[in-house]
Amino acid sequence: MKSYFIVFILLVTGTCTSLHADETKAFNRLTKATPTVAWPKKAIEIDIDCDGKKDYVFSAQTEKSVSVGVVLGNSKRKPESFTFDVNRDRQDAVCALPVRIEPEAQDFDPTEDIGEIPGFVRSKTCHAFALVNEECDSFHFYWNHSTKLIEWWRL
Repeated sequence: MKSYFIVFILLVTGTCTSLHADETKAFNRLTKATPTVAWPKKAIEIDIDCDGKKDYVFSAQTEKSVSVGVVLGNSKRKPESFTFDVNRDRQDAVCALPVRIEPEAQDFDPTEDIGEIPGFVRSKTCHAFALVNEECDSFHFYWNHSTKLIEWWRL
């Protein structure tokens, strides 16, 4: 009985270490691709590009800007990053801090509320994510199936 318990603990620990290692590897790839951004070591894990692999979304904030970094589980792709100024008067800027990243379901038809989104494909399994602030409209990021890139929209 004792040996089964030890094997169980080793299996669980190995699995946890593996998951943490994947996030660390994603962090290292993003830091190498964008060395001027001070990325935190914590990410959200979702499948953005519908390939069945976990993808990692990081966000970093300063007084003047917010950066979002995406590392796809397919290690052949270069990490993508986006930086937004903090400016209440511009549509392409974050209006106030702090902001947070939230996963979003893609199981909806955007044409009902906002119109057609180029390359958007409805999915029950894949996710998009949003850069959210309580004071203004969120930035919604998704996998564009036509361009094979992360893109965003905002109301």
